[in-house]
Amino acid sequence: MRKIWSMHLKDNRENGKNIDSDEKFNTCKIHNILAIGWQDCDTDDTCAYKKAYNALKKMSKGDLVWVKNPQKQEYYICEILNNRMIDFDKELAAFDISIGRIAEFHRVDEKDLPKDKIPFPRQTIQQIRMKPENYNLIMETILLFERISEN
Repeated sequence: MRKIWSMHLKDNRENGKNIDSDEKFNTCKIHNILAIGWQDCDTDDTCAYKKAYNALKKMSKGDLVWVKNPQKQEYYICEILNNRMIDFDKELAAFDISIGRIAEFHRVDEKDLPKDKIPFPRQTIQQIRMKPENYNLIMETILLFERISEN
């Protein structure tokens, strides 16, 4: 069964030139990527990086990831397209993008959002685990994706 995730695609660097904007989100969408920042960071450097890196590593082809444009508040379901993690070029570091996965973005109309609120994490990436309280959200996400990806 597909795993379901939620992820932030925003520049959280304190001195990042794109902080609180949708530039990172738009860059990821244009390039069909889901990415984290921390350019030139070793996995032992920060706890947040390590958690985000490990979550990216656990994603598999076919997994679904909820993302949201931080400015426009638009929701997307992204499908992970392969099982590879990719180190991106240094030119994307300006957008707080260094490592990630290839994904296909599918816009979700507000009227089609699941009844259960999508839990966006305090950290960068979070798996929405199969627990009784998440069952409806997971099933609605899968059915919604199947419907919108056919178009």
